[in-house]
Amino acid sequence: MRKNSDGFTLIEMLVVVAIIGILASVALTSYSGYITRARQEVAFSAMHSVRMAMENYRAKTGAYPASGSSVASLPGIQSEKTLEAPPKQQYTLSIVSSDANTFVIQADCSGTCNIDDDATADTWQMNQLGELTAVVNDLTS
Repeated sequence: MRKNSDGFTLIEMLVVVAIIGILASVALTSYSGYITRARQEVAFSAMHSVRMAMENYRAKTGAYPASGSSVASLPGIQSEKTLEAPPKQQYTLSIVSSDANTFVIQADCSGTCNIDDDATADTWQMNQLGELTAVVNDLTS
């Protein structure tokens, strides 16, 4: 005769725990990638704002600001750093090179943050045409 049981066996519980663990690890990896890409998008947006401020400066003065000039000195730009959530995530914006007709601005994460806590820090550059270049992409390095 067979006995009726009202609970789960140990094997059934272990299978459920293993499935939950696998799903959690996949979800955590995807979530981390989304957060990192979102932080990069904040930097890209800030670089576009600086690019527009550089164009406004050129329209008023006839040339772009000199290399090494403070980004914060541009009209409409309030800080050289773009804050991201959580607060430790910041990119430092700077004018890397500039002359009368061209410029390169940079969003550098080194020294102020590391978007995924590894040894590689994110660095991006944008020129006067709005072309974005990954000097170091923390997601693929």
